[in-house]
Amino acid sequence: ARAMARGGRLGVEGPDGVPVYRRVVAAGYPYLTVGEHLVSGPLSVDRFVGHCLRHEAARRTVCDPAFTHAAVASCEGGGDTYWTALWARPLTPEGLDRT
Repeated sequence: ARAMARGGRLGVEGPDGVPVYRRVVAAGYPYLTVGEHLVSGPLSVDRFVGHCLRHEAARRTVCDPAFTHAAVASCEGGGDTYWTALWARPLTPEGLDRT
């Protein structure tokens, strides 16, 4: 979210070219599946969630029971608020067996 606010645009890659999903793994979170939403504009958590629920693709991710963990970050920049939201299912032996 901070990198997007600094750059003034939405993007899955930071200034160093590393995409969000690789940052998740580099932070020590191995996952079976991950979903992400990058949004600019909503000025509150309620508005951000409302935005996600109004758009079909985003709603599918938010409501998908496969995802058991979530993380949300926001940062203001250039008069806008930038949001990064991740939904994930961690890599576990049981999950790997099911997959």
